[in-house]
Amino acid sequence: MQNIFTEVQNYWTRRSTTYSISNNREYSQWQNKAYTDIFIHHLPKGSGLNVLDIGCGPGFFTMLIAAMGHQVTGIDLTGEMLVKATHNLIEHRLCANFMPMNAQSLNFEDNTFDVAVSRNLTWNLPDPHTAYREWYRVLKPGGLLLNFDANWYRYLYQSDTKNLYHHDRQLVEKMGYNDPVTKEMAKTMEQLAMDLPLSRVDRPEWDTAILTKIGFSEVFVDKHIGEQIYTSQEKVLYRTARPFLLSATK
Repeated sequence: MQNIFTEVQNYWTRRSTTYSISNNREYSQWQNKAYTDIFIHHLPKGSGLNVLDIGCGPGFFTMLIAAMGHQVTGIDLTGEMLVKATHNLIEHRLCANFMPMNAQSLNFEDNTFDVAVSRNLTWNLPDPHTAYREWYRVLKPGGLLLNFDANWYRYLYQSDTKNLYHHDRQLVEKMGYNDPVTKEMAKTMEQLAMDLPLSRVDRPEWDTAILTKIGFSEVFVDKHIGEQIYTSQEKVLYRTARPFLLSATK
């Protein structure tokens, strides 16, 4: 498992610059309001919530939630992502805490956070079941988990999905989509995805079953979240991934 952790970490280290540029573009454009509206709808009312941003990357969610007046701790396994996140928050005159940490083994006491959020992380994890148990543990009773993810790389195991995925890639290229991921990086991530368990299961069905088994109540899924957060090109490119938002209460 340590080897796959290292390989995933190395991949995201190489992606940190372009990913930070992409996140800052989202923060400065309409996606800022789109995600903020989602958080306003789901988060408990009031300010000053203690929020954990798991796999924070360059700090996109951290910035959004800090700007809403909440106390945010961002964690990531990749040190270069935390460097980018720190710089981004300083640039936008926002405050948060950042810590290097494995999402599957959190160095926090039980019942610490009001809310835990994550975006496009769980599919990267060698043991997502353990991660979900940890996230449950550090939430306070009544605490909320919001997890944005998708069936990334499911096309590696489904021939029909694979054909549609490659068709959609050709279509968005004709639409003028500029993919920040090079072909070499895409190939590397496909190779890693073959060793990651969530590439082989149907989601969010797998997630909802695990969250319920762990003890989360009120587990809800929004399978149309992509309509709110993606550009017209991304809606085509990511439709085979079936993006979703999971909401679960401890």
